[in-house]
Amino acid sequence: MSETFARAFPAKPTPLLSYGLSYPAALLQHVDNTFHSKRVYVISSASLARNTLHLDDLKQQLGGRLAGVRVGMRSHSLWSEVLGIVADEGIHTAHGPETAYTVGII
Repeated sequence: MSETFARAFPAKPTPLLSYGLSYPAALLQHVDNTFHSKRVYVISSASLARNTLHLDDLKQQLGGRLAGVRVGMRSHSLWSEVLGIVADEGIHTAHGPETAYTVGII
């Protein structure tokens, strides 16, 4: 199956929707070809990280492009959690991320 990729709302540039490819394949395609990101920060749900290999596979595929990982966010993310991500050392380096992706339901 080929990918379908489009704006969620035609009059706005974001958010973007993608379906038809596996999540890792779509993420890598858009890291490279849509956003041209060299560094990626990943935010993963705790249950997905604990119960599947998706996060491990993603980290392996991103390799040196992985700027950092945050596992676990509460529903309706608290400001303290958002600020915790901002305070992460991986964010505040010369090689910090250009893009952040969420994995799972956050």
